[in-house]
Amino acid sequence: MRNFRTQIGKILLLISLFVMGINSAKSQWYIMETRADSLVQVGIDAIYNINFSLCEKVYKQVQKEYPGNLAGYFLEATSDWWKVQLNTRSTANDKQFLKSINKVIDKAQQELDTANYSLGAIFFKAAAIGYRGRFYTIREQWVNAAIDGQEAYKLLTRGLVLAPGNRDMLFGIGYYNYFSKVIPDEMPLLKPLLSFAPIGDKVLGIKQLKASAESALYADVEAKIVLLQIFYQFEKDWDNALAIAQKLASKYPDNPFFQKYLGRLYYVKGNFSAAEKVWYKLLVSGSKKTYGYDDLLAREAMYYYGDILMSRGNFDRAIKYLTASSKMSNKVDKQASGFISMSHLKLGMIYEQKGNVSKAKEHYKKVLESPNFQNSHEKAKDYLKKHK
Repeated sequence: MRNFRTQIGKILLLISLFVMGINSAKSQWYIMETRADSLVQVGIDAIYNINFSLCEKVYKQVQKEYPGNLAGYFLEATSDWWKVQLNTRSTANDKQFLKSINKVIDKAQQELDTANYSLGAIFFKAAAIGYRGRFYTIREQWVNAAIDGQEAYKLLTRGLVLAPGNRDMLFGIGYYNYFSKVIPDEMPLLKPLLSFAPIGDKVLGIKQLKASAESALYADVEAKIVLLQIFYQFEKDWDNALAIAQKLASKYPDNPFFQKYLGRLYYVKGNFSAAEKVWYKLLVSGSKKTYGYDDLLAREAMYYYGDILMSRGNFDRAIKYLTASSKMSNKVDKQASGFISMSHLKLGMIYEQKGNVSKAKEHYKKVLESPNFQNSHEKAKDYLKKHK
């Protein structure tokens, strides 16, 4: 049900947060003042826990006290990026994101104009261009995304000469190795846009991402996020995905992105009791208008919560949530999605169990008007044949 398009942008990103990393000896990376480094760490954690007010205080302080340090400006842009990512249907944060990300690019280029081999400037510029490229994929501006992807790749290869083996940098290499192999298979039409770089290696990519997740200084969380998505969506490795989701959701309990994956994985693993708690928590947070809990997440939470209620025989409450999910799908989907198909299928099954043939037929007919998801059409047709 998850839109694969959001994954396309990450191949163009290549290097994301790893660019801020330094190794234990601080000899291969962008050397920051100890205090600035500590502040940036606080800011990064604030972003992941969706505490944007705290992050704003941090990046303003870093920018004021260390105006020559690119990390403060990159932190601001990353904060703006998460505001876009948490609600991709809204364009309210687009202008501010582009302003802050272009500021990083400009400042990095100014440094490169005077110090051509500045590792920090190379990587901050590459990271900023990568985020911008990812933004363009969300807005389906594919040419701009491809241009940014090519430039980010060139900067990455340039930086590798200066800092080989860096675990934070390994995040970007692993990401590239995995998705450059996956994307052409999943979306052949994008092959021309990826022709600027060689095809990677999935197995190697996962190993590199694991290494980054285990010991990168700054990119460990981002590497975990990538592995979570890989294991959940592409590899179907529920056990590894769940282990990562549990860690992220525990460390950053206010981030709906992590909670969502935790709820999905409990569900696919058949742990409905744990899944119910997660989805109910998301519904409560959404009802309070907590930042990041948009209509797309509400639709998903209502579906899973309603489906779990149905599995327990709590039909009346299940009807309430599944109906709400189908209505939300009509509101948020440009084209009918798997959620609306499955919501009507489940509603048809409930009314079938209740012996209400007319209501069951009503929902099964709506299933046939929606995409065929997980054999939903076949199931609906079987019932309708029996009750002509």
